[in-house]
Amino acid sequence: MTDTVKPYLVVDSDDKDLRHRIDTPEYQAFLAWTRSEGITPENARRCEVFDACDGKPPYAVLTMYELGDKGVRIYDEVTEEMVTYTDIVTLSSLPPLREVSG
Repeated sequence: MTDTVKPYLVVDSDDKDLRHRIDTPEYQAFLAWTRSEGITPENARRCEVFDACDGKPPYAVLTMYELGDKGVRIYDEVTEEMVTYTDIVTLSSLPPLREVSG
């Protein structure tokens, strides 16, 4: 996992174009895939999927929203942004599409 490896797919919830594609069958298939991989898409801010290399399985670098005790996203009043953290998840498969914004 190096910085020179390009992602297979990037989905960012702040992408304004993505909002126009949320109801497409392709995006719904992507959401179903994330759930099958144990990822909760509603809590994900960004998902970068990397293909397998050097005998290692595919993986995703996730920027996830930090949730409070009641399962609500935490807002940082100083930065005026939602609090996030990064997680790396090993995947059993690649998503059913190569790009969401196609």
